[in-house]
Amino acid sequence: MSLFRRGKQGTWYVRFTAPNGRRIYESTRTVDKVAAQEYHDTRKTELWRTQKLGDTPVTLWEDAVVRWLHQGKHLSSYYDRVHMLKWLDPYERPNGPHHGSEASRRCC
Repeated sequence: MSLFRRGKQGTWYVRFTAPNGRRIYESTRTVDKVAAQEYHDTRKTELWRTQKLGDTPVTLWEDAVVRWLHQGKHLSSYYDRVHMLKWLDPYERPNGPHHGSEASRRCC
């Protein structure tokens, strides 16, 4: 089964092979089996749609900000990034979720 957990009271994990052949092993970050199964199904469907249909997954502004800050936390310009994102936040947030490609086209 591709849904399992470590220990008797542990967090549920998913393990499966994506359509492109890459092995996926991720935490669902929940102890509830129903929520973990929903995460598994959603994640597998998202990967299938990306690979087979060419869909780009929806990227939320908050997710993009967190990823960008995490990738650059070792840089000396980290606090400049934080300041810039605080300035941009009111302009991006009211528009709701954007595809990553849309956000790139709009900002540059």
